[in-house]
Amino acid sequence: MMDKKQLVAEKIKDRLKELNINRKQFSGMMSVQPSVVTRWLSGTHNFQVFTLFDIERVLNVSLFSYDIPQKENQFIDEFI
Repeated sequence: MMDKKQLVAEKIKDRLKELNINRKQFSGMMSVQPSVVTRWLSGTHNFQVFTLFDIERVLNVSLFSYDIPQKENQFIDEFI
């Protein structure tokens, strides 16, 4: 069974494949060295949350589901 870090890495790999983006291109998009991307995709890297947010933004992908608690959801519905 894969742990959560491996699942995140696989989701990133899948999205890169969908977009036909290689590791070198992705590293440029993220302004990091290619070796950093290799660590990210290893499935063992401990990500910082802001790095994950940046990856989501750059790849236009949701790496996690964000469930809004019912109380906040109700406020949003009333506001809209």
